[in-house]
Amino acid sequence: MADLGLDPASSRLRGRADALLGSRHRASRFPLSWGDMGVAILYLIAVIAVGSVIGKALVDWAAPNALTDYDLRLAQELVADRTAQLNDLAMVGSLLSSTVVKVVVTLIIAAAMALAWRRWHEPVFVIGTLLFEAGAFVAITTIVQRSRPPVEQLEGSTIGSSFPSGHVAAATVYAVVAMVLFWHSRSTVVRRIAAVVAVALPLIVGAARLYQGMHHLSDVVAGIVLGVVSIVICHSILGRPTDAHPYRLNNDAHPMPLGREVA
Repeated sequence: MADLGLDPASSRLRGRADALLGSRHRASRFPLSWGDMGVAILYLIAVIAVGSVIGKALVDWAAPNALTDYDLRLAQELVADRTAQLNDLAMVGSLLSSTVVKVVVTLIIAAAMALAWRRWHEPVFVIGTLLFEAGAFVAITTIVQRSRPPVEQLEGSTIGSSFPSGHVAAATVYAVVAMVLFWHSRSTVVRRIAAVVAVALPLIVGAARLYQGMHHLSDVVAGIVLGVVSIVICHSILGRPTDAHPYRLNNDAHPMPLGREVA
């Protein structure tokens, strides 16, 4: 019976091995465990707490100060320099990371990544970082309640609080797409374009929001910092694709090789 592979002990061992491999495969299909999500929530609470303290100190506890005075002067100077053409350009710049655009663009990019690499890691990284940033932004801006610059504003908003800039934070988080491209492409051209876009987007959106009178300069800086912090935290939790199992989107019991992820 042993020669025919029917030995009871051997069968039990194979059964246990198969069960173990199956459970490990099922666990590896999604890159976040409940523990990871708990860690993410703790990080989120910490970011909200620190961001709120900084915001309150800036606009309430230590105000007025040199920074808030400069914020006001810059807002007034930008209003004095407005032209019809710059108004139109600022509207386009602001639109790049408006709520509808960032949601639609993020979902399209995440879907494309899921189809291209057939695993969860990249889509979860892109969507998760945006959700982390958005959650922190909503909480911080609700707690701080900073008034928008006292100038004519060229765009409406359902959120009356100004600190930090959610548009700029979201534009900064777009850099996760550049990071994914760096993981998967050795092309110098692709990498340079991705890096330029990742740096240029928050600067363009920030300049547009300042020009429109929607934010103070310190709001824009805080938005960039929030975006960068969100990326660092989410990357620390998820890791690189080469650090983890290939999270397949199909039911194949044998994981695919990760391919050409590079540093």
